[in-house]
Formats: sequence, structure tokens, C-alpha cells
Amino acid sequence: MIEQLKKEIEETKKDNVDAPLHTNEEKLKELEEQTSKLQNTYDITQKRNEELEKENTEMRRIIDELNLKEENDKKIKEENIQKDKEIEEMKQKNKEVEDMINNEKEKTKRMEEEINKMKRIIEKKEIEEKTFKRMKEETEKKMKEEVSQKEKRINELERKIEIFQIENIELVQRRLKEKREMIWMNQIVSKKEIKTTEKEEEETSKYKEEVTEVRFIQSVIPFKVIERKERENVDIIGMKGMNLIVENRKEFKIIERNGEENERISIEKLNGQYICSCLSLEQKEIMFCMKEGIYSKIYFCDLNKKEIESTNCSSPGRIISCTPLDEYNYIFVEQNSYTIVNAFKKNLTSYISYSANNIIKLLTYNGAIYYISEINDSQKLVIVKGSNKTFISLDKNVISMDVGYQCLFLITSSSLYCFDINTKQFVNELSLTHFNSPRIIATSHNHRVVAIGCCNDDIVFWNAFIMDTTKSVKQFTLNPLLVNSKRPEITKIIWNEQGNACSVSCGFQIFIASNDN
Repeated sequence: MIEQLKKEIEETKKDNVDAPLHTNEEKLKELEEQTSKLQNTYDITQKRNEELEKENTEMRRIIDELNLKEENDKKIKEENIQKDKEIEEMKQKNKEVEDMINNEKEKTKRMEEEINKMKRIIEKKEIEEKTFKRMKEETEKKMKEEVSQKEKRINELERKIEIFQIENIELVQRRLKEKREMIWMNQIVSKKEIKTTEKEEEETSKYKEEVTEVRFIQSVIPFKVIERKERENVDIIGMKGMNLIVENRKEFKIIERNGEENERISIEKLNGQYICSCLSLEQKEIMFCMKEGIYSKIYFCDLNKKEIESTNCSSPGRIISCTPLDEYNYIFVEQNSYTIVNAFKKNLTSYISYSANNIIKLLTYNGAIYYISEINDSQKLVIVKGSNKTFISLDKNVISMDVGYQCLFLITSSSLYCFDINTKQFVNELSLTHFNSPRIIATSHNHRVVAIGCCNDDIVFWNAFIMDTTKSVKQFTLNPLLVNSKRPEITKIIWNEQGNACSVSCGFQIFIASNDN
């Protein structure tokens, strides 16, 4: 605007050069005044513009700050929303954790209740154990006193028996002499007198036998085979005196009581896989079976000649056991879909067979076969003598059986019974509830003492001649004699032919129970 006025003044000056002077001055003056006014207005406007610019700048700054603050508020709001979500999640997790803690508290409470219950049971058990220990000590003390008295009584009885035997021998000799004289003189001897003499002899023999039973088994001695480094897995076939006859599926061995091996008879060169074996009644030979392909073959091993004799007897059945019947006959049992009992005649190298149902245990004694057959949960004791068979129904759930002197021992889950072969009646019973899981029994043909192997490394001897169980039971523990700490189970017990000692297999160890002090 001012520039425009200046241009107009210059133009006016050019146009009014010829105009009167005073007129030009007035115009200039007016124009200058206008210019001055305009300049002032311009300055004011410029100043105002600057102020407005500053205000504008300030406003922009404020707007920017507000925008920034709004953005920050927005971010804060979003963060707050996120935090609220996280807080909700944390609350949920805390609730879950709290529920878990409450559950754990409940479990802990129940566990504490169970622990307290167990503590009460343990305390009760400890009291019972202390009571049992006290009663055991009292019983042991009482038994020691009774044993001492019995030993004294036994010694007195032995002395009386010796005197009685001497008198009886003299009486028998005198009566035999009278009998000979009477026969020589063709006189008749009174039958009553002969029966009386025989009865006296029988009662004397029985009385002596009963006294011997009372003194039976005095100690348990470790067999030194346990010290063998290889600790081979041997199975006892039988005892010959105090020596063991064993097999390890590769050879038969005779091991003396001190652990020395005086005989080894190898069967490794034979074809097939070893199945089972048994010792003859005369302790002279071993009969054993080998699996050759689909057939099982029978062999004999002479212990005196150390020779192995092959037979022509072979069977496609699966042989599971063998046992001697008498001097020339053996029994072996086959099992396929049914059971077959084979009587093998060694002198004829042949055998006869008959079928049987579900045999639980098969035994032989004095030329007879005894086994338990089970059909439809009904058990029968079967006695086979020659071509005759006798069946006796059993009302007991028998799990195993062994044969003793003129008797059978039948074991159930809770009791052990003595069955007289002659009278075919149960004559004695022993409750097994006081022993720890008795499973193995072993007997001798020489007496009616049965050895019982229990799961707690205990051996129990029961004399079935004596009816009073407080006097007929003797118990030994193997625990102090065991080498390893795993406490292996008793796996086998076998008597020797004299019936005065038995061997006990327990893990890698073998023990001898005998009447040696």
C-alpha cells in the first residue's frame, strides 16, 4: 500500500511539474501525511501480525502439546486397559493357585490324618511287638526249661531203653531157644505167647522210634559250597550221607560237606537240552531226561562207574518230572493237552502208560504211586499199586504233597495234614497260620518229621508222631547265616537216605540241618 502511494507521488510529481508550486506542495504534504498514517498503520499491523504470529506459534505449540498429551493419554489408556486385562488374568491365576493351595491343604490335611492313623497303628504294632517279644522271651525261657527237663527225661528213657533192650533181647533169645527146643521136641508153641512177644518187640521199636523223633534236628550248619566264587546255579538232586549230589544243567557233581568236589560227570556232549533228573532209591545212579528236537529221551548215569547209559526210550510228550518207583522201575510224567504217567521198566528198557487228569503232585513209596487229581474243583487222592487204583475224595484244597514213613503229608494254604497210608485216615494236623507263607515241604521215608520252608528264611520241623504242637515243632532261622542282604527265598529241601539230615537251598547258599551239635 505504501509502495503504491510512493509510486503515485512520483507520478504526480512528473505530472505536476508544470502545475503551480503551492498546489504541488499541498498535494505532497497530503500525500506525506497519508503515507505517514499508512506507515503507522502498517507498523501497527506488522506488530499485530507479529503478535498474532507469536500467538499462533504458541497456539500451535499448545495444540501440539495437547495432541501429544492426547496421544500419551491414549497410550496410557491402552496400557491401562492392557494392565486391567493382565490384572484380571493375574486374579484368575491367583484364584487357580489359591484353589490349588486349598486342594493341597486338603490333601495335606488328609495325609496328616493318614500319618496320624499310621502313627497310631505303628504305636499299636510296637506295643504288640513288645508284648510279643516279652511273651516270646517268656516262651523261650519256658521252652528251654522244658527242653532241659526233656533232655533229662530222654537220657533217663535212653538208659531205660538200653536196659529194656538188653532184657528184651535176652527174653527174645530165651524164647527163641525155647521155641527151637519145643519144635525139636514136636511140641506146639502157644500162639498167644508168640503174639505177645511180637507185640512187645513192636511196642519197644515204636517207643524207641518216638524217642528218637523227639531228639531229631539239633542244628543248621552252612554248607561250604557257598564260598565258591562262580556262585553257579546248582540244583540238589539228592543227599548221600552228608554229601550232596547236584546238577547245573551241564554236569552232575558230588560235593562233600567241606565244599570239595570229588566227582564230575559231564552231560554237555549229549544232544539236546536237560529237563529233569532223579536219584535212584539205592543212591547208585541218576535217571535224567533230555529234550532232543520234538522227542524227550531217557538216560542213566552210574555214580560208581561214572558212565552214562543211553536207552531206547523216547517220547514226543513234554516230560515235567521223574521219580524212582522201586529198584528197577521209574515213573516220569508227560504233559501235552492231558497228562500221561509212564512206568519205565529199566530191566526191560520199556514202559507202560496211562492218562491222568490235572495232576497236582505225584509221589512214589514202596512200589506204589500217589498223586492228587483235580477235576471241576474236586480233588481226589489216587493210589496206584500194580493194576489196582484207589480213589479217596478230599475236602481240602491241597496245593502240594510229600511222602513220609507210612504216611503222606498234604499242605493247604492254612494247614499241614498227616495222612496214614495204612488206615487211610488223617492222623494229625499242624496249623500254618503262625508261620510266614510256608510253601515248601520235604519228608524222609525213615520217619514222620516234615521240614517246612517259609518265606522269612525260617525252617520249621514238625514231628507228626507227637500230637501236642507245643512239643512237636522246632524252628530255625537262616537270617544270621545269609551272605547277601537281599534275603533270598528257600527254593528246595531234600533229606538224605538215612533221614538224619537234610539240605536247604536258599539263593546261592546251601545249608545242612542235622542232629549234629
